[in-house]
Amino acid sequence: MNDSNLLDIYEDIKDDLKFLIKSDVRVKILISLGESSKDIGQLKKELNLSSSTILHGMNQLEKKHIITRESGNYSLNHAGEIYSSKLMDIVRSFHALNTCKDIFLKHDINCIPPELLKEVGYLNESSIVNSISTDILRPHKFLINCLHQAYNIKIIASVLYTPNIQLIFSNLDESKIHLLLTREILDKILQELGHDYI
Repeated sequence: MNDSNLLDIYEDIKDDLKFLIKSDVRVKILISLGESSKDIGQLKKELNLSSSTILHGMNQLEKKHIITRESGNYSLNHAGEIYSSKLMDIVRSFHALNTCKDIFLKHDINCIPPELLKEVGYLNESSIVNSISTDILRPHKFLINCLHQAYNIKIIASVLYTPNIQLIFSNLDESKIHLLLTREILDKILQELGHDYI
């Protein structure tokens, strides 16, 4: 799909998009119901909103055929589950972009496959560990500490610190390891550690 088609599609769905994201109440209801069906009392406690505010949002979502009500419980229908899932992905993605803004602004991301960039929301719970003037190796020490405790390792690396790579592969028998490396880094690892080691 080219960009001009996407712009045409946007024109067709922009009112639906505005309906979903314009109201904090509706977004919060969709995210909450994405976890499980709930009654008004549960929503009131979780969202910290009045019953009347929640009911107003519920009525709007019900009219759009996004949620259903049965025996006092509200739940998402099949379309609502998709809306909720996409909204949660947007929230996670924006949070990850804000948290990791320096990485995306200061690093070349062209080597990251586009399909992985679409999953940026998975960085939602990440944090950045920076070196400081009194401890230039602080990020590497932090990584080594994490690697000692890890059993499922996934690393994106555009820089090389050989002790980290040696530590990763020394845990190979006990860990699942996935590496996404630039060609330059991979070649350097192979040169320093050898094909047999890896």
